[in-house]
Amino acid sequence: MRLTSLCLLGLLLLDCRPDDPPHTPVYEVPAEIEPFVQAFRDEAAKRGKTLKIDDLIVEFGETSGQDICGVSQVESNKTPRITLVREWPCWTRAYKETQEGLVFHHLAHSVLGRGHKKTLLPNGDFASLMNGEDLGVYSPCIYPIGNTPCNLTGRRTYYLDELFNENTPVPAWGK
Repeated sequence: MRLTSLCLLGLLLLDCRPDDPPHTPVYEVPAEIEPFVQAFRDEAAKRGKTLKIDDLIVEFGETSGQDICGVSQVESNKTPRITLVREWPCWTRAYKETQEGLVFHHLAHSVLGRGHKKTLLPNGDFASLMNGEDLGVYSPCIYPIGNTPCNLTGRRTYYLDELFNENTPVPAWGK
């Protein structure tokens, strides 16, 4: 009886190995996207969040015939992958603001684990860059950065605050 128990224990110990090998981080980000990744880290830091982004693949490619500007693939025990469609107007004809908003949206999926958010502010504007319905929220007049022709001060700050904290209160301009 004792020998049988020891044999069973030995078999159990030999069979106690992980099914999947440990995940090795991969970081492959095109040079033209790297400034957006650094800006994402910087914006997180301004809001008291330290992000270590060392496991990420960003590439330009196709999105399986879908009419979208990009897609994020996040699976457990795998490197998050962002595919941006370079040929779509949201990248080729886009302002820097639009590109930043698009990359930040996908980094929020991949790094922050955020899903889409369809909520609207009381004034009818989307409440988050995480909306998956309308890329207009990334336009330079809605999400201004730098010197844009629009006088919408505070919108970018709100959208970034909300990106890193879903409980950000509704801004005055959103009421």
